Amino acid sequence: MQKSKALSSLRNIFPPIHQPLPMNKNDTQRLLDAIKASFRTQLDEEHGWTVPDRIKTLSPTNSDITYLPSPADPLAANQIQSRSRLAPAAGSPALQQQRHGTRPTDRHIHAIVNNPLFSAGESTKISTTSAAPWEAHKAIFEKAVARGLMTIPRAQGFLMLVKYEVKKSKYLRLGDGLKETGAGLLVLQWLRSSGQERSLEFLSNQAFKRLLLQFVVAEGLEDVAWGWFERLLKQERISGEAFKHEAASASLLGSLVQARVAGLMELEGAYATLMRAETIVKENHAIPDVLYLAWTSLAWETTLNSSHRPKPPVDLFNSFVALGQTIQSRPLDRAHINLHHPLSPSAKRAVEFLTGQDAFARLPANARQMAWKENWVRKASKVERYVHHLRFLGIDTIHHLLQANENEEASRLWELLDKHVGFILPPKLIA
Repeated sequence: MQKSKALSSLRNIFPPIHQPLPMNKNDTQRLLDAIKASFRTQLDEEHGWTVPDRIKTLSPTNSDITYLPSPADPLAANQIQSRSRLAPAAGSPALQQQRHGTRPTDRHIHAIVNNPLFSAGESTKISTTSAAPWEAHKAIFEKAVARGLMTIPRAQGFLMLVKYEVKKSKYLRLGDGLKETGAGLLVLQWLRSSGQERSLEFLSNQAFKRLLLQFVVAEGLEDVAWGWFERLLKQERISGEAFKHEAASASLLGSLVQARVAGLMELEGAYATLMRAETIVKENHAIPDVLYLAWTSLAWETTLNSSHRPKPPVDLFNSFVALGQTIQSRPLDRAHINLHHPLSPSAKRAVEFLTGQDAFARLPANARQMAWKENWVRKASKVERYVHHLRFLGIDTIHHLLQANENEEASRLWELLDKHVGFILPPKLIA
């Protein structure tokens, strides 16, 4: 049968079709390398070597602007090391380019390749060979993200499991173990790639926020949290939110300070965190009251939970005390803090507070006692946490007076507290 002229003309229009030959592993790798090289060349020609730190691209499916990570972004800086199975071999040119971090094409590729959304089918392989017990949980997390099954409660459960594994491991400090896991980076990448970081609604989940910040602080990703803090301050200033003590920014800062305390055996980093927050609040013209919750939390750690911790630097401690005056913190807290000064502890303010001399100094002695009893003694009978704090303030004050050989003042104070509050003090303090 002869072929028609029409069929012949169609054959001239379309190129010949061949089935692709099967490719082995080496051929596949060479093809991938060629594609990446072409991609790099095209990006270099388009952007050059002086691309701005933050690159804006438009998503092909919507008009929302997506910010790609830059070297200044903690997520971009850490995600290169977070997935060692994707890193080039030691000594290779690609690894040297990564370390220098100057090439925009490399930053672009790493931002794409390290996205947890593209890790399907790969994470399950590493869990069987890795010695770290948390790697199996990370593999499951990545698989759930790739399938679109990840939620805030599931991410919280993932972090809880990883933290549990760290507590069972060899690390003396919790923060050291959390740092090695890289779990916080994975969750942050998911929050960013899924778009949830735009609204910051996940911060309303208190348990998840506190847990995530422990990982964030341990992994050196605090700048991400500071970015959230500034965004919340600006939003609250625009909305004119009145209850600054309960504002979202205040809650975030309180959790950030607690994260510093939880992972380390010292308070210096927590003091530095609060002082940095004070600077940010001033720069954003926000009300200092947003510092109140974090300050009170750190005062509790400074006084009631200060055992077995080294004393903080004097300059940081003095700045912390001065901040307490600025935000009009509770007299109870300020009185207790003076007992724990790193160089010159004093019981003067604590004695004045416990005996009512500070609040009712202008009243006659009899009226002062009555006002003192009806003021904070009545409050102590209703608030359990306040009673707990008063009890330890009394113990610390009496202990300090005894060490200073002021036995008569210590005995007088104990009798007063025992009469009105019903203190039960250790015998060794009053013997």
